[in-house]
Amino acid sequence: MTQMQVIYDAGNILVYVLAGVCLLFVAVYSVLAPWWRSAVGRNQVELVGALGLIAALAIVRQLAGGDAAWFAWLRLAVFAVIPFAVVRRTVLLVGLQLRSRRATRRGGRPAR
Repeated sequence: MTQMQVIYDAGNILVYVLAGVCLLFVAVYSVLAPWWRSAVGRNQVELVGALGLIAALAIVRQLAGGDAAWFAWLRLAVFAVIPFAVVRRTVLLVGLQLRSRRATRRGGRPAR
C-alpha cells in the first residue's frame, strides 16, 4: 500500500466519521432541546445537517461513482443548501449582535 493510498483511505474514513458525528449532533440536540422553536436552533440543525449532506454526498460518490447524471443533480442540490444556511447564520449573528449592543447601551442585559 502506497503512502497516497493510506492518505486517501484515511480521508474516506474521516468522511464517514463526519457523517456520523453530524447525525449524532442532530439526534442529541433533538432529545435535549426543542431546537425547532427558535431561529438559532433551526439554523444549528440546518448547518450541521448541511455538513452531514456533504459527507453523505462523498459517501455516495465512493460507493456508486460520481459520473452519472443523477449524481450531478444530487451534488447540485446538496451544495445549494450550504450557502443558504451560512447566509441565514450570518443574518442571525448580526441580529443578535445588534440587539446585544443596543441593550448594553441602554444599561440592560445583553441579548442572547
